[in-house]
Amino acid sequence: MFCLAHRIGKTRMELLETHSRLELQDEWAYYKCNPYGEWRDDLRVAIQSSLIANINSKQKFTHEDFMPSFTPKKKNVRKLLEAQLGHLISRV
Repeated sequence: MFCLAHRIGKTRMELLETHSRLELQDEWAYYKCNPYGEWRDDLRVAIQSSLIANINSKQKFTHEDFMPSFTPKKKNVRKLLEAQLGHLISRV
């Protein structure tokens, strides 16, 4: 519902106030058949990127190699915190 509200430029409450239950059900059915949104765009670009990389490299890539990840890996978080807060930790 958030994607639909964002897509048409309304808040979620405005969407619920201005659209009937049937309209929202129809939109959900359409979305299940034809997903849209930022993640879908990222997937499309990742598939194209893996194709280009596989054509130009001996190494084999999948689309997952090119999908953005917005959750940092645990070991990277520790290194990042140490790099950013190391001066504070060394004082303790």
